[in-house]
Amino acid sequence: MRKYKSYQRVRKSLTVHLPWYKSRLNCLTRMILSLIAVRTVNLVDIAFGGDKTKALSNYHRLQRFFNGFEVNFTQVASGISNKYATP
Repeated sequence: MRKYKSYQRVRKSLTVHLPWYKSRLNCLTRMILSLIAVRTVNLVDIAFGGDKTKALSNYHRLQRFFNGFEVNFTQVASGISNKYATP
């Protein structure tokens, strides 16, 4: 249950700042949580970070995320700074 709550919090936070499709937000949310869990940026490790039975599928999903989608880093940086900025 704790994993689901973490997922929901991260997903909700991203939705506020990134006007992306639901599937992209879901992929990014899972990637962020896996990054935290495995503590590396290696896509293979991130893919194995979740459900090990779907590791290859997760790996291909991450490849498609980065290959077929241009990330607006200004938008991402703005969302992060809005979320964690101290007044």
